[in-house]
Amino acid sequence: MPAPARPDPPVVPVPSAALTTAEGWARAVVGPRDRDWWLAGLRPLTTAEFLSLLVTEADERAAPRGVTGPAVPVSGANGSADVDAPTDRGAVRVQLADVGGTWLVAGADPAGAS
Repeated sequence: MPAPARPDPPVVPVPSAALTTAEGWARAVVGPRDRDWWLAGLRPLTTAEFLSLLVTEADERAAPRGVTGPAVPVSGANGSADVDAPTDRGAVRVQLADVGGTWLVAGADPAGAS
């Protein structure tokens, strides 16, 4: 006899502070690519690890140029959240972490990419 199906774990609501961070980060990441201005906008919203990755791997040709709507909560768990930020080049799945009471972006990929 097969094992009974396990229900999906309950989804924890995404805190509004995480949504606010995701929206602010999305607006900062799509801005002009003057390096100093761009980094200054991202630094307070991004973990140090992910910021260093953005600096070394940023591809201006593929970068979104504008945010097209509010952030959409996808999932939440204790101290983490996934949010979709819609842009003119498709949605970006933003991964957030609660770091000492502040929500920071710890990663981002095109929504639906796995």
